[in-house]
Amino acid sequence: MNIGVYGTGTIASWCSSFINQINSDDIVTYGCATSPGFDATEFANKWGWKNVYGSLEEMLADNNVDIIYVAVPNTLHKEICMKAIEAGKGIICEKPFAMNYRETKEIIDAAKAKGVFCSEALWPSFLPIRDMVKTEIESGTIGEVVAGDILQLDNSTFLPRVMDLNLGGGSILDEGPYAIGAMVDYFGTDIESVHAHVRKFETGVDAGSHYEVKYKNGVTVHVHQTMDWVKEQHLDTITIIGTKGKIWMNAVANPSQCIIYDSMGEKIKELEIPKQLVNQGMPPVSGYEHEWIAFEKAFSTGVKETNEVTYEKTLTIAKIMSEIRKQGQISFPNEGELF
Repeated sequence: MNIGVYGTGTIASWCSSFINQINSDDIVTYGCATSPGFDATEFANKWGWKNVYGSLEEMLADNNVDIIYVAVPNTLHKEICMKAIEAGKGIICEKPFAMNYRETKEIIDAAKAKGVFCSEALWPSFLPIRDMVKTEIESGTIGEVVAGDILQLDNSTFLPRVMDLNLGGGSILDEGPYAIGAMVDYFGTDIESVHAHVRKFETGVDAGSHYEVKYKNGVTVHVHQTMDWVKEQHLDTITIIGTKGKIWMNAVANPSQCIIYDSMGEKIKELEIPKQLVNQGMPPVSGYEHEWIAFEKAFSTGVKETNEVTYEKTLTIAKIMSEIRKQGQISFPNEGELF
């Protein structure tokens, strides 16, 4: 799988580090390009990308490129994805997959029509702990699931992009894919309704939100996320509540601890989380190797979507985020319709 990355910022650097550590002949850092006015040469030299292109069009014209990894600001995702699909390239697009549900559906529909590989790079959904927890739920360890509680209280206001309305900033698009992605992994996609309360910054982006998601089977999940929380009091947990107990994790995206309790609050067991590769640099993020291994496995076998992040999952996440934004009256310049 020859990868062509468009965008040479932080996330592209992180993923380059993990791909290099995987060190597989089947996952090739083939070429890179970046936005007009910038040069990708330094990025290529640092991370071992074999070719540097002067433009997206030049990269798309190279028949040796199989996949375009889209690692640019949120507002550019749809444009780059659609150009790549039209050129017959598969796409791996960073979260959020697109600005809204309408754009997400347009990209996926185009990929289906062209018959190319298409996936959202929502790395937490590829982590082994997700399947481990789902196995515990399906085996009835905590009985019938009745509710969920997700807290993602963080502070990312130091990042200029998340405060910028013109770049598709805000908590919903930045953190929402993690919280909602975890919710969909553990509770499913059969959703009845979403009720949200949203706070805004003066810049027009959302500072945080609290939303209640009701499922058709009667399960209710409460999610509270913010990007302006007190830095010293970071809170990031998931609780899955059942009739016989609960599963608690100490992080939404990449937990290092997962404990199962019975209905009396007594610890039943703690799941052993497999060791993960760590970013070669700062911050020491970990676990990105699993998504790239899954991408290559799906691509090499001719599958057009991954089992971990299906089209249905990406569309569900986008639909919920768009509904929260609609209720919170969060809109971006020149965006058009949400649905």
